[in-house]
Parts: sequence; structure tokens; C-alpha cells
Amino acid sequence: MLDVNNFITLKRYLAERKIVRSASSVFIEPLPGGISNSVLRIISDSGLFVLKQAMPKLRVSTEWISDIERSNTEKNALKFLAGIIPGYVPELVYEDEDNYLFIMTCIPEPAVTWKSLLMKQECNEGIGRKVGQILGTIHQATHNSQEAKELFYDKKFFYQLRIEPFFEFLKIKHPGLKKDIDQHIAVCLNREDSLVIGDYSPKNILVHGEDVSVIDFEVAHYGDASFDLGFLTTHLLLKSLRAQENSNRHYNVFRQVIDSYFSRIHYTKRCDLELLAVRQLAWLLLARVDGKSPAEYVTEEREKQFIRFISNEILSSNMKTYREVIEFLKLKMN
Repeated sequence: MLDVNNFITLKRYLAERKIVRSASSVFIEPLPGGISNSVLRIISDSGLFVLKQAMPKLRVSTEWISDIERSNTEKNALKFLAGIIPGYVPELVYEDEDNYLFIMTCIPEPAVTWKSLLMKQECNEGIGRKVGQILGTIHQATHNSQEAKELFYDKKFFYQLRIEPFFEFLKIKHPGLKKDIDQHIAVCLNREDSLVIGDYSPKNILVHGEDVSVIDFEVAHYGDASFDLGFLTTHLLLKSLRAQENSNRHYNVFRQVIDSYFSRIHYTKRCDLELLAVRQLAWLLLARVDGKSPAEYVTEEREKQFIRFISNEILSSNMKTYREVIEFLKLKMN
């Protein structure tokens, strides 16, 4: 497999395939943030691109292996989503399945992750609305889509990158929850609503001005739509816990995401899908402190204990809506 981190070899590769006109014009820089891929920005006489190549071993402290064929899933998702949410995903420029890499257009500069803005307490409700609308559009447009089912039928990467490290791993630290976790896993794997992104989170939403772009689709599969909503809201809730003095601003963004998402969903009742998403939220909160990939900004044991408490309360009290979750948080944090 091509070693993309050997820049001399990579420059020659780019020129030979006519992606750039001249190898001598190419400047390459690694992009930060990824734990599962080599991601490089390519500046050349032919334009500005991003190259992405899957790694078999993820950059985490616990052993975590995933098949590098997930790169091909991601580039297929890029092509497919361009027809559903045009303008919100990068354009595929070049694909090389043998070397498990692809090249795409670069997001317009200046662009920053929505995660970085939320961590600085910059809570733009308009961005929240857009983020919710995009996810709702994807789920509604692909519900019962035969094309989506055929392209993304394989849940192998969802299992390797989400079910095993997030939920299966929890059973080691919480053996008393094994039966409940197994039931949750069965729901995640057996439901088939729509195309599921699997990594729809603030770190993969790039903000440029009032516009957003969505990246990272290697976990894409046809499955349980509630996972995406639960995954996204887990990230939003965790960030609100870090900003007690600004928690209401975070909750307002949270509400905008949820309401704009459901404004696009017509294939099912909100109450049915929201119940599933809230349960996803509870299990994913626990996974972000006790799974293989804990949230890097949750470091103090008292924070972890509080998140475990929230997870347990959501499940044991059978909360059914995000409104109930927010009201519970307001009560406990005052």
C-alpha cells in the first residue's frame, strides 16, 4: 500500500496520475484531529485538495483495529450524498481503491470545526438549525431507498468502529448491565430506517461563515437512524456540561438541532424516533467515559461520575424526549 506519509513518493504519485501538473509545485501538510486516517492537505499548481487514507490501527490507548476497506465506503458515501445534500459535502476528485485512499476538494477557508466553536462557548443557533436540517434531510431522503440499501448494506465498519468499542466494551466495566447492553446492540443492528452516517458530530462539521460542510463517512451504513441523532446529541450535551455558566445557550442550540431535524422527518412519528434517540444518548454518554474512545475533555473523575449518573437516570426513569433530558439537566446543575 502506498505510504502517503512519504511525501517524496506521494508527490510523484500525484504527478504520475495527473492530479497535479508538477510534483515540484506540491506542498503537503498533515491535518490534525483524525484517529483513524492519515489526512493530508495538498497545495499545488492544480488546486487545493485533501487526501485521506485509512489506517488499520486507530490512534487510541486501547487496542482498536478496523478494516481499511472502510475508505471505500467513505468515498462511495461522498458520491452518494452529493446528490442528497449538494454543497454540503466535499467533491470527490480521485479514488484509488487498491491503496485505500481518495482525494477530495478542500473546504473553503477559513473553516473551523463546530466542535472548536462550541468548546469556546460560541453557540450559534443558526448553525444548529442547519446541522439538524442536514441530518434530517439525509434520513428522510434515504428512508426505504433501495439504492442506499444496496450501496451501504454492510454494517461491518459500524460494528468495528461503534458497536464494539462503544457498547461491547462497556460490558467489561459494567458487567451488571450486560443484558441491557446486549438488547441495545440488537436494536442498533436490526433496525433499518435510513442511511446512517455513524460519525455525525461537531468535529466533523466544518463552519465557514454562516455555511457548514460535513466530512467523515467511513461508518456509513443502512440502519438505525436514531444512532446518528443520539451520537450528535451526546456530543452537544457533553459540551454543555463543561459550560455551566453558559449552559442555557448550549441548550438553545440543542433545541434548534432537534427541532430542525424533526422538521424534515415525515416517515415516522417524532415520539417514536425520539424515544430511541434518547436511549442512544444514555448509552453513548456512558460509552464516552467508559468505552474505548472516551471524550478527551472529560478528565476529572467527578465529571465522569456525573455523566454516569445522567446516563443511569435517563434509562431508569424512562425519559422519552429531549425536553425531559434538558429539564433534568437544568434541575441537577442548579
